[in-house]
Amino acid sequence: MFKRAALFAIALTVTFSILAGCTGESNSSDVDPPVPVAKSRETGTTTANSTRADEGSRTPTIVGMTFTLPERWREIDLTDEQRSFVDARFEIPTSAEPLTLTVTSAGGGIDANVERWQGQMELEPGDTPSIDEFETNGVTAKWVDLRGTFRAGMTGGGGGPQDNWRLIGVAIPHSPRDIYLKLTGPRSIVAEIEDEVREFAKSAHAP
Repeated sequence: MFKRAALFAIALTVTFSILAGCTGESNSSDVDPPVPVAKSRETGTTTANSTRADEGSRTPTIVGMTFTLPERWREIDLTDEQRSFVDARFEIPTSAEPLTLTVTSAGGGIDANVERWQGQMELEPGDTPSIDEFETNGVTAKWVDLRGTFRAGMTGGGGGPQDNWRLIGVAIPHSPRDIYLKLTGPRSIVAEIEDEVREFAKSAHAP
């Protein structure tokens, strides 16, 4: 009788111990996993002031001004050195080698920058600079057409004077910095794409 009572007591003790263990803290495998944290999206790299809405965009925004690219043009990535003074570059196919149009923004006033362009081109005797005006984005822009021997100095990338060349420059008033388009090349080749350059310049508008 005594042995049965003792065995019964031991069984009760074991049972209570098991139940007590079940009511304790859960182990790590029972804890709900943390809610995943979304990784931040990485943005694509752009030029210092040029933004492309997507790859192959035909309406790049440059220094706060949006342009419409002619069908054949393509934007060229800038080198680290170029980013310090150029906001965007575009390659234009021609019947010879492609020409490059640059888009820059600068202070100092439009008149001073137009004078700088004139200083880079030695005109033929008797020629005068051709400077016209046109309306774009509700402002009056300047179209500068210079023909002769191109002497760009430091901005020309070397190679010496270029005879029978042509410089087309466009100055667009804009805040906080005016915008300048510039194209240089042999006169006959520039003539092929003059209308496309004018179309590009007139498409400028603030979004």
